[in-house]
Amino acid sequence: MKKYSYNYHILLSVISSCLIGIISFFIIGPSQMITSKGVIQSVDDPNLIHTQISYGYDSIFKIIIISLVILLVLYKPVKSIFNKRLTNAN
Repeated sequence: MKKYSYNYHILLSVISSCLIGIISFFIIGPSQMITSKGVIQSVDDPNLIHTQISYGYDSIFKIIIISLVILLVLYKPVKSIFNKRLTNAN
């Protein structure tokens, strides 16, 4: 590999963002992906207010997309670091 190309950067970014997604899946955990309900009952009105909190797969998908965008934006700094190391190695 003579130069650090954008195609190589895209490949590394996709692999890195998938690894970040896998790590975030294990941090959030499948047990927390189940929707939890909270019930608030009013004294004046017998109606119940249901609140739902969900850390579903869409949260992990958002983490993957955000990390991919951040990694793709960092192309120029990463390119300069890799090119310096490659020229010093030769």
